[in-house]
Amino acid sequence: MKCEHRDNKIPCSVAVLTYNSERTLKQALDSLKDFAEIIICDGGSTDETLDIAHSFNAIILPQDSQYKNPNGTIADFSGVRNQTLEAASYDWFLFVDSDEYLSQEVAEEMRDIIAGKVNERNILAYWMPRKRVYKREIVECTTTYPSYQMRFFKKSGAKKFIKVVHERIELLPETGIGYLKNPEYVPFEYNRKQWREKLMYYISIEVKRHQNQPFWSWVKMSVNSCKVSILFLFRHIRIILLCRGHKMPLWYELMQHWYHWQLIMQTGKKYFSLRK
Repeated sequence: MKCEHRDNKIPCSVAVLTYNSERTLKQALDSLKDFAEIIICDGGSTDETLDIAHSFNAIILPQDSQYKNPNGTIADFSGVRNQTLEAASYDWFLFVDSDEYLSQEVAEEMRDIIAGKVNERNILAYWMPRKRVYKREIVECTTTYPSYQMRFFKKSGAKKFIKVVHERIELLPETGIGYLKNPEYVPFEYNRKQWREKLMYYISIEVKRHQNQPFWSWVKMSVNSCKVSILFLFRHIRIILLCRGHKMPLWYELMQHWYHWQLIMQTGKKYFSLRK
C-alpha cells in the first residue's frame, strides 16, 4: 500500500545497493534525506553500513541469493535492482549507488517535476547527468562525458531492469523521456590496480552472459565496443586541445580503451573455447 509523504518530503522512492559501504554511504544518504522513502538492498555487510542505513530510517532488504555469486558478490545486477523496484511504495523511483551523491539542485529539480511545476507532459523518465569527483575536485573534462544515465522514472512508465551488468530500466514504448539539468556526483577514489580489478569483475560477468549467446551476438558486441573506443579516442583529442577544466588522469582514460578491448578478447576467447 502506498504510504503518504510527510514533512515536505519528495514523494519518491530511492534505492541504494550496499555491501560494506560505511565509508561512502553517509554522504550518499545525506544527499537523499529529502526523499520520502529510502530502500537499502544489502549484500550482507559486516561493517557499520546497516547502522548508518537505520539512522536514516531506511527500509533494508537483503539481496536475494539467486542473484549472487558463491563468494557473495552480485552476479545479476538487474535482479537486485528489481527487488528494490518491487519494494518501492511510490510511483516515482530513483536509484543511486552507495558511493554517489546528489546535488541539492537536482533533488529540487525532481521535486518540481513530481509536483507538476515543470511543464513536460507525458515525460515519465529522465536521463540524469553525472560528474566525476577526483581528489575532491569536480571533473569537467573526461572522455566518458556526457555521462547520462536513466536513474529517475515513474514505475507506471517502466517494465523492469534488464542486463546482468551495466543494468538499465526497460521503459514502456509510449513513455516519454526527458533530461535533468543538474547532476549527481560520482567520487572516483580508485588507484590503477583497484580500477582494473573492478573492470575485470564486470568483464567476468559479461563472459558468463555471452557463453551461450550466438556468434552474431558476440560480433555485435565487439563492433559496439570498437565504436565506443574510437569515440573515446576522438573525445580525448578534443579534451587535450580544447578543455581547460579539471581532468581525469591519463591512466584512467587509457583504461577505458583497455576495458573494451579486453571485453572483446575475453568474451571471444570464452566463446571459441566452448566450441572446440
